[in-house]
Amino acid sequence: MKQLLILPGLFLVAACGIEGGGADSDTDNALPTSESTTATKPSSSDMAPVEAAKLPWDIPIMPNARYISGSPKFSKTTKKRGGEAIATIAVEGSVADIVSYYEKVLPELGFEITHNRVYDESTGSVHGENADGAQFRVAAMRGGSNARTGESTAGLLAIMPKLPE
Repeated sequence: MKQLLILPGLFLVAACGIEGGGADSDTDNALPTSESTTATKPSSSDMAPVEAAKLPWDIPIMPNARYISGSPKFSKTTKKRGGEAIATIAVEGSVADIVSYYEKVLPELGFEITHNRVYDESTGSVHGENADGAQFRVAAMRGGSNARTGESTAGLLAIMPKLPE
């Protein structure tokens, strides 16, 4: 039960840097898709492989990850809050493996690492921001409600820049 509460808590911590506000703008952007990235999506009995969308800004879902859930579109962008899109993945390996992967990928895609930390073997995070103000945050934990033995899960949060005032 304790592990079930950690991942939502990490998302809350990751989102705290965003100013409050509602989703009441007219901006609505879909995630870009790529046929070259594969992941998995939940089925009634087990996770079955399917074609997967890349995350915004061509950030790939970690190789060999199982896609658990996510939002197909960004939430509304306003002057107070950037639009958000989220995905949850499971990866065979450690929290440090997930953090290390995104520490490498984000700078290659124009994101400066603004925070990275493996708190202990059970939790870690990495955040990046690009020159346009777009942010990408990863909150990882060992296990999780949809994790198999030896897997870690991660929430991937993409945040668009706020609208200019």
